[in-house]
Amino acid sequence: MSLKHKKRFLFLIVTLIMGLSLIVGVGWAGNYENEAKERDEIKRVIDKMERDYERESVSQFMRFFSRRKFPNLIAFRNAVENDFNLNRQIRLRRTSERLALSKGMAVYQATWQKQYMPMIISPHGGSRMRHLSGTVRIYLQKEKNGWRVINIQGYPIFGV
Repeated sequence: MSLKHKKRFLFLIVTLIMGLSLIVGVGWAGNYENEAKERDEIKRVIDKMERDYERESVSQFMRFFSRRKFPNLIAFRNAVENDFNLNRQIRLRRTSERLALSKGMAVYQATWQKQYMPMIISPHGGSRMRHLSGTVRIYLQKEKNGWRVINIQGYPIFGV
């Protein structure tokens, strides 16, 4: 092989390696950007769920739940309605938030604090605000209309 052919061959190899590394790098960056968008979308869903719960809007809150996959959806909806009927001034706060995301599935975990005023004043508690706090895991799945809650586990903040 002549020196001229060796240089061409070396140039071809270097170009090929650089091209492949560029393609792989763009693919990784694309995955990272896509995951960041998915994380932001999930956080928006959680924020809207919190806001709709505080507004005591059953229909708006329940729009984030999968009708096909959420277990006992009707019983859960009834519990949420009861919470709104029995309590007022509901406020939710989250701390220690974590989000795991993989292939169209997500698990959002946080410690939720719920503050509310019962409609019925008890002789023992008076008219004081009540507080609940506990860790809740919200399982979400990407559906054609966006992210939907398919299960909730942990301390029962919603529908208590």
